[in-house]
Amino acid sequence: MNWFFRVFRKTNVSRLERAQNRIDQGAEQFRQAAEALPAAQARVFWDLAAASTNLRNEVARAPDMITPLRKIIFFYLPKMAELSLRWARLSTQDPFTEVGAADQQEFHSYLSILENAL
Repeated sequence: MNWFFRVFRKTNVSRLERAQNRIDQGAEQFRQAAEALPAAQARVFWDLAAASTNLRNEVARAPDMITPLRKIIFFYLPKMAELSLRWARLSTQDPFTEVGAADQQEFHSYLSILENAL
């Protein structure tokens, strides 16, 4: 009967691994948003993906940073990435509407949040 519990038990994922996975998912969504847009509009999303990668590297180097950054890592970053991807998909649906810098202002504030988190 002991084998039954070994087969179906959950594997424990460390807090560091969960944080890294969450950051990786966000960075991937930023990359997908950047790839969905023309180069002129994609720059901020490439910068967001790079800032996410920098955050992941800093957390990997100092895992004790997870605690003060937990809201950013586990809530804000996933929401920002999801909204970025949705915005990119919606902005490409109407090719006759030009997207300007003012339309991306919120994403520049996302970038400053991630850069200032470190």
